[in-house]
Amino acid sequence: MGGSVEGDASDDEEASLNNPDIEHTITLVGDVENRKVFLVDDMIDSSQAWVAAAETVRKRGGATKIYCIATHGLFGDNSLEELELCDCIDYIVVTNTFPINPDRIRDSKKLIILDISSMLAEAIRRNQHGESISQLYHFYQD
Repeated sequence: MGGSVEGDASDDEEASLNNPDIEHTITLVGDVENRKVFLVDDMIDSSQAWVAAAETVRKRGGATKIYCIATHGLFGDNSLEELELCDCIDYIVVTNTFPINPDRIRDSKKLIILDISSMLAEAIRRNQHGESISQLYHFYQD
């Protein structure tokens, strides 16, 4: 999805996305017509960039389903609720690396939380015994 080295840049981007007087350009690269699209980043904190990207691939690109996928679901302010309200987003997928209020989880129809505790436990065990961690990613099964 994007990002920046400077910590302040995301705040600037968010303020810019909220300003209706500023024209925004989102570049769609590739053909997504009649396809499922995975929008992927390391975390979901605010919703504006995710909603803008989802609307672009759905309305301009013709995507059939849109998955917003991130490792960490921080969901600051009302971002989860804003993503939930976006008609262009079908699913929001995160791992359980960051606690989410159970009320927010219960109220969401689109949120999918993947439990990675078993994989992390196995990685720690393998590290302690000098075993390969990379083999976890070949054919990981629950």
